[in-house]
Amino acid sequence: MKHLDSFTIGVNGLTIDSEFSKNDQEKYYKLYCCQDTFLHDNLREGINIKLAAGAIYETVDFADVIKASKLSTLQQDFAAWEKTLGVLEKFGMKVYFLRARKGIRLNAL
Repeated sequence: MKHLDSFTIGVNGLTIDSEFSKNDQEKYYKLYCCQDTFLHDNLREGINIKLAAGAIYETVDFADVIKASKLSTLQQDFAAWEKTLGVLEKFGMKVYFLRARKGIRLNAL
């Protein structure tokens, strides 16, 4: 997909773009482009649409949070992020790259 205009987020055969703001759609599109894959491709079949949208939104949000983290970020914040990323991964979200980024930030402390 070369353009945001042709990018759609689909789950269980349904387009769920309306569940996201344009800003969040753009952020997810950028993550899609960076990883060259839909991060939600492995969501469990038949998952509730609202739950799927929430998992996608949380993944987008975590990408922003991790990107903005500083050396002053508390160790307990990183631990909480790891738990949340683990839950997202169990749902089927591809968050391995966020875990790697978090690890890089954590090792810099």
